Amino acid sequence: MGADGVWAQDASGAYHLLVVNGPAFLRTTFASFFPNGFTSSTAVTLTKSP
Repeated sequence: MGADGVWAQDASGAYHLLVVNGPAFLRTTFASFFPNGFTSSTAVTLTKSP
């Protein structure tokens, strides 16, 4: 809904940033932390630039 960033927490507790519509290398890095998608409850924070 208009978010331009998603912080998602992995199983180790670390947060990773996905820049919505960002460069491919950022999406690839994010996807490497969640290779099977979100397979269980996952904490996420959506961000939106003003």
